[in-house]
Amino acid sequence: MHINQSKKAQKRIQQIADSNFIDYEIVYPLISLFWNYDGEGSWAKYQDKKDVFDSLSSQIKSKLQISNNHLQKDECVEKLLQELAVRKSNGEAIYNHFLYGAKVGSNILISEFASFHYLRNADYSHLFAMDWSKKADTENGMLWVLFLKLFRSGIVDRNNLDYVYADLCFPLPCKFDLPQVEDWVANFVAEVKASPKINLTGLRKLLQNYLPNAKKLSQEQSILESLAFANILKVEGYPVDDVFLFDKRYETSSHFHSNEWHYPLRFWNER
Repeated sequence: MHINQSKKAQKRIQQIADSNFIDYEIVYPLISLFWNYDGEGSWAKYQDKKDVFDSLSSQIKSKLQISNNHLQKDECVEKLLQELAVRKSNGEAIYNHFLYGAKVGSNILISEFASFHYLRNADYSHLFAMDWSKKADTENGMLWVLFLKLFRSGIVDRNNLDYVYADLCFPLPCKFDLPQVEDWVANFVAEVKASPKINLTGLRKLLQNYLPNAKKLSQEQSILESLAFANILKVEGYPVDDVFLFDKRYETSSHFHSNEWHYPLRFWNER
């Protein structure tokens, strides 16, 4: 069984490690558990090679100090509420991490900012009502969620409690302190306000002028949704101040493809 053995695959994984400031020795086994960059790229298939999967799993669990302990949903909710309170008291640092992550294309820094603001106004009952995947029953199951964080910054996963729990309570270790960067957000939002007819596609194109490293649609969408969750990029008629965003997941736009976005940006084209 050979997963991510080609120079092309290893170069791509090194790029992921570098853009997220995480050791290659952590990123390689985590990616290789689920995705194979050899060839055209595909989901990793181990089938009768469970020993290979278990070896990779053991490597990453050892490095991240993840056990096989059973996770209780209520305990995870309590821990997540505590983590949200800590991050709320450190809002400036979280924002600076997002600015830098968006600038260099770091999925993990973008995702943590997005999840923190997605859970605005959350209390115990709100969080406990969120979906909890069967894969999340053990800390071992968190590996799948951490992979999704690296792979696509939670763009389609943030409605799940296990995703936001792992995102905020199982931080992947950065190798060094992140520098401050120029705040590009105010100028971006000002340009948006000066273009009242701009649609979602236009938002993405405008964002590219500020963030050339955010080349993937999923990353651009995550950045824009992060700004909307944080009430920085406002959608007229669709507030976020006094709502729990998870409760808005079934409100749909008349623009079919806009429903691939989270509330409130799915309603951007209806302003």
